[in-house]
Amino acid sequence: DCWQAEWFFRSALRQVDFEEQELLDGGDEAAHGAGLAAFFAERRSLLMEDLGFALVCARRHEEGALLLDERRGAGDVPPHIMNALGYARFRLQEYGSAGQVFRAALEADPVNPLLWNNLAAALMAHGDLRGADDALYHIFDYIGAEDRSFSVDEYHLKVFQSNVQNLVHRVGGRAVGLPSVELWLPA
Repeated sequence: DCWQAEWFFRSALRQVDFEEQELLDGGDEAAHGAGLAAFFAERRSLLMEDLGFALVCARRHEEGALLLDERRGAGDVPPHIMNALGYARFRLQEYGSAGQVFRAALEADPVNPLLWNNLAAALMAHGDLRGADDALYHIFDYIGAEDRSFSVDEYHLKVFQSNVQNLVHRVGGRAVGLPSVELWLPA
């Protein structure tokens, strides 16, 4: 579960710090040079990514968003991590920012129906109903395609349908709560 994952990643970060310090204390850094520092920096960065995801999953959106924003500023971030950042921004009611993050994730994974769903939800919540409609169309174009790299299960089909209904209600002037956004882990 998410809380156990948080504990695991925090423990792993402590272990990386310990291992690095042990090597530094032993004087081995001269033998490995900058490569050793880069190795530990990369391990730490990936663990921070995973910790940020776990925090968002554990509904600690603000803390998770801070870590993921920091990681985003450091370079390439996988789409599922960008999605977690967008999800956190959405839950923090920062709908415009969430939409920007989902758009950035779609640049790396343009056929992912969950990213399109989440973008549609952020746009709806932000009041851009035409943009939300366009995003939802991408989902159903993908579902109708024969060559699909992303598996869509029955649960997610219901989420997509719920967001279509939410959009219809909003267009009709009857907002019925927030649209649904989803987290996912790659297979």
